[in-house]
Amino acid sequence: MILELYIENFILMDKVTIPFTSGFNVITGETGAGKSMVLGALNLLLGARFNKDLMKYPDKKTIIQGNFILNNTIFNILEDIGFDKNDMEDDMLIISRQWQSSGKQISRINGRIVPISSIKTLGASLVQIHGQHENQILLNTDEHINILDEFIAISEEEFASQIQNLSVLYSDIQNTKKRIHQIDIDPIYRQRQMELIQYQMTEIDDANLKDNEDELIYEELDYIRNFEKIHHSIMKSTELLSNDNGVETMMGRAFTTLQSISDFDHTILEFASRAESIYYDIQAISEDIRSYSSDLSYDEERLNTLENRLLLIEDLKRKYGNSISQIFEFYEDLQTQYHEFNTLEQTKAMLCDELSKLQKDYDTLAQLISSKRMTSAKVLEQRLMEEIHQLNMQDAIFKIDIQKSKNIQKNGYDNVQFMISTNAGQPILSIKKVISGGELSRIMLAIKYILGQKDDGIAMVFDEIDAGISGNTAHVVAQKLSVIARHLSIDDDMAQNLSQVICITHLPQIAAISDNHLLIEKVHEEDHTISRIRQLCDEQKIDEIVRLSGGDIPSKVSREHAYAIWEKAQKNKNITVT
Repeated sequence: MILELYIENFILMDKVTIPFTSGFNVITGETGAGKSMVLGALNLLLGARFNKDLMKYPDKKTIIQGNFILNNTIFNILEDIGFDKNDMEDDMLIISRQWQSSGKQISRINGRIVPISSIKTLGASLVQIHGQHENQILLNTDEHINILDEFIAISEEEFASQIQNLSVLYSDIQNTKKRIHQIDIDPIYRQRQMELIQYQMTEIDDANLKDNEDELIYEELDYIRNFEKIHHSIMKSTELLSNDNGVETMMGRAFTTLQSISDFDHTILEFASRAESIYYDIQAISEDIRSYSSDLSYDEERLNTLENRLLLIEDLKRKYGNSISQIFEFYEDLQTQYHEFNTLEQTKAMLCDELSKLQKDYDTLAQLISSKRMTSAKVLEQRLMEEIHQLNMQDAIFKIDIQKSKNIQKNGYDNVQFMISTNAGQPILSIKKVISGGELSRIMLAIKYILGQKDDGIAMVFDEIDAGISGNTAHVVAQKLSVIARHLSIDDDMAQNLSQVICITHLPQIAAISDNHLLIEKVHEEDHTISRIRQLCDEQKIDEIVRLSGGDIPSKVSREHAYAIWEKAQKNKNITVT
């Protein structure tokens, strides 16, 4: 349930705070005052794409924020996207989004920056928007089966999981069929592939590669190719260390000189000791270098061997991977492919057995679901007939046609289609062929009235649900919307289990029955125009009912008429629509 919507720098709105309550909220206002802005802002808050043209002042940020009450469903979703109880204060959820004209945007949940996908995930469980676009769902026969299934799930908790299981079985069947089709390849192609794999495996086997072998070869080649430079430098070092005026000789003389006077001073004795250590280190280094130089030799045959080996490795890397480790991985894949090609018959037999079992499980579950649909369709038919008759469609006949398909489908064997005759004597045809826009809205309201009772905690927003209705029908529509807001049904025994409905309307009958009436007004201030919104008290609500009824200037008669509408609405709040 949404408690508050804050809108800043959006179309005609500077800074607007919209307070919502539980129960039935209505929004009214003159055409162009900004009723659609509220719906647009709500859509943006829940993840819709923003257009910078919607900014009232391009040099300022646009901010939209909504405060919601948490329920268990929302909290479970929040846990899935990385939140915990410590992130929630007073069971409150605060979603905010802000945009700059540069294109930069930031989305937050309870102050934490989140990707827009997280907000979209939450959106469907926070708010359901029912407008002209959703009414078009009724014209899509593929959606009719979903409405029937949703109705069944109200009374049968296990039904939703059965539908999900059927969908999983359908996916498994399709995937298994695809794998069988992939196995059914041309025998000649299969033989060629096996020969190619065998050739590639043999080529890799014959190379007898070792881990990191190419890196070791590069190191050795680098040494051999620089042999002349190495030999010259080693000989030069030997000369500098060991000739008559070399470092070794000079260090020996320094040590001997210091040793001869070491008895006269402890510091000199320390110098002599250090010189002696250095002298013997130099002597050892000289010996090691002379020994190393005696073993130096240039092996051209070894150079050729290494270069040829490296050419082989690089050729294999070009064919099978960028490194020796990748070549090994490719070899393992070849082994797997060869095994699969070599055991295709066994694999196909196994998959066919698996497919047969899946199809049997699918058939059992699909038949069960089909039986439930056939039974529940009659109940839904009757319920919808009762509802639409109250909505000034007294002569309408509503039927749910279920045709069986021989083919396996995601939703089972059933093809469901809503059928209707709106006037006496007319044939019953597909709903998309005979229905008007106003009738479509009323049928959608009837469906939502029946289905809406299970949407605990969700704010239901109705836009243009009152299109094409007036008079007594308007009273019935108003009462049904109020009932949805309270989750009342025949079995509720007047229990006041408040939910939340928000309705944008132009009908006085709907406005009168509201628990929270919000008026949007367009105001001219100096050189610009803004939209503002305010809550109406009962007295102010009477004035707005007068305006909605067609009386621009309230008179005694128009106020009495408006009061009568309001008084009737208050009585209707305490009556369950049947």
